[in-house]
Amino acid sequence: MHIKKNFFENIIKTILDVHGKTKDNAKSIMDVAEICDRQELHLHPGPSGKPVKPKAKFVLPVDKRRELCEWIKEFQMPDGYCLI
Repeated sequence: MHIKKNFFENIIKTILDVHGKTKDNAKSIMDVAEICDRQELHLHPGPSGKPVKPKAKFVLPVDKRRELCEWIKEFQMPDGYCLI
């Protein structure tokens, strides 16, 4: 049960881009810069000169985040039901 819970939480926190809870951090983006030559994925300097992390393509916009949260809130399964 804990593996399923942790997996679900990691996926949701990544899709919703929860600050401090996503696996897409500055260190992983610096690794991408070394491995991959796609400039849109690299850190770039922001207006203040500090490096800014680009938004991932899979991160939902605010309206879709609210829609997903409402769906999860209303989602109901029979007691004892297991998807796996």
